[in-house]
Amino acid sequence: MEIKTKILFLEHDENDVTLLQYTLKTGGIQFISEWARNEQEYILAMERFKPDIILADFSFPTFNGHQAFQLKQKLLPDVPFLLVTGTVGEEKSVELIKSGVTDFVFKDKLFTLVSKFNRALKEAGEKRLKKIMEAELIVSEKKYRQIVETAHEGIWLSDKDGLTTFV
Repeated sequence: MEIKTKILFLEHDENDVTLLQYTLKTGGIQFISEWARNEQEYILAMERFKPDIILADFSFPTFNGHQAFQLKQKLLPDVPFLLVTGTVGEEKSVELIKSGVTDFVFKDKLFTLVSKFNRALKEAGEKRLKKIMEAELIVSEKKYRQIVETAHEGIWLSDKDGLTTFV
């Protein structure tokens, strides 16, 4: 069974959603998706669907991509967020990236979508792995510290070169 990426599309235009889905499919991306058209649907979809990645337009009648990103940060802080827009200039997009948005794709340059999509998922996976490794290191250090602090006789440590140290 092939694992499919869960994509949440935040877009008010059905034609744009169809175009994004087509672009991803022709790029070899296997996915299942939800489509949110407004803020209320977006919040519900994040809570219920738990996407692996969010592709969001910037302009909506009642809210915008920056607000959508802030909501995502509260509910799903580790999920990548790609702005797919035709209305935001490069300067504003760079400002949004500096605030934490994963990346942006201009609607007139969708040929960049698949590579940015893949990179965003790869980076998110690496961040998740790093968090797991850091948590495991903390647990390991606590165990080591407990052993050393409770040892009454002392502990001999030996490294790969055969050097030993008494603790």
